[in-house]
Amino acid sequence: SSAALSSVGVGFVKLLATFFTVWRVDQYGRRQLLMWGIALMVVALAILGVAFTFRRCDVPGVSMADCPQEKVSLPRGWALATVFALMVYVSGYQVGFGPISWLMISEIFPLGVRGAALSTAAMVNFGSNILMTLCQTALMNALTPSGTFFSYLVLAIFSLVFVFIKVPETKGKTLEEIESEMTGKTRGARTLEVPAAG
Repeated sequence: SSAALSSVGVGFVKLLATFFTVWRVDQYGRRQLLMWGIALMVVALAILGVAFTFRRCDVPGVSMADCPQEKVSLPRGWALATVFALMVYVSGYQVGFGPISWLMISEIFPLGVRGAALSTAAMVNFGSNILMTLCQTALMNALTPSGTFFSYLVLAIFSLVFVFIKVPETKGKTLEEIESEMTGKTRGARTLEVPAAG
């Protein structure tokens, strides 16, 4: 069926994007891949938001508000655009947030709090995933599918700006160098005193 083929296609693209990230993460750097990934997600969410504004009810004379869910559809062009957007989105996620966020949180936290910080970051990540899953239906009903995707688009743009301004590049740096950059302190620095002449 079309749904099965779409799922297989999206899964295959996700696999390719993951291989690309693993292959090129040390060449392009964590920050660069993260920004590329978020940018792809922004494009995909914009397409999805626009596409779902063209939803239609296949029952003549029935409004979208009263249309049964199974009778709601998209024009063929926009339906294909949503499949393309999903492929772009999962590619962006697998290039950026998927692997890079886990890699960076293992590098940027100071050594003294790394264990507790990693645990907290993991709890916030999975907790947010659960919360989003539980709220998805309510968001769709309150904002419409198009409004929900546009809301995610705003969050993605905010994430892109945040990464551009705040997230450092950690490629090729030791954990001590990253800690010094993040905290503004020089670890283990010594001051040499030069005796006065005479």
